[in-house]
Amino acid sequence: MVMSNLLQKFMVDFKEKNILGYQLVNDSNDALSSILRSEILNNDLQAFLEDETGSLIAVWKINDQQNSIVYLNSEGGTFAVLAENFEQFLSLLYYGTYGSLELIHYLDYLKIKSIYENLGAEFTEPAPSGMSPTELRDIMEKNNQEYVDSDFVFKWLEDNKISPPKSLFEIVTIAYENSPNFDNFLNERIGPAT
Repeated sequence: MVMSNLLQKFMVDFKEKNILGYQLVNDSNDALSSILRSEILNNDLQAFLEDETGSLIAVWKINDQQNSIVYLNSEGGTFAVLAENFEQFLSLLYYGTYGSLELIHYLDYLKIKSIYENLGAEFTEPAPSGMSPTELRDIMEKNNQEYVDSDFVFKWLEDNKISPPKSLFEIVTIAYENSPNFDNFLNERIGPAT
């Protein structure tokens, strides 16, 4: 898989650094096969970040002109498109990795709730917290204080002309709507998730 210049720069500049709770992946193939239990995705997925639980953020090569950034939960369940491209993903770092992932979990919740409602079944699971603009701002401020590397990350983003997103909701929601395409891709390659 050919990496963009910005992704290559990111990989070099963040070597040996913590990136808001994530580390660079040393061996993409090994990391992917541990979650997906498959080694046949090497040309289409490249893991580049991993958290302490083993969850991954990877580049998904859709075609020669388009790459999306995907999230692969180490415990299964949530495999979702996080951003439509690497630059959008970088802009999400202003919210920390936590804000974007919480939004994905919230969208998962809404999808499951809708399925129950369409079946006429009762859905009593409470909505996850953290999705109001005030709560997201609090998450962003918490990330700025919690991670010792946040000043380095934010300076790197500014130096590389990456601005905060105008709307975290818009970026993640549009990307999330492409998650069925990612699910289909995974199902074709390795079979349905269990």
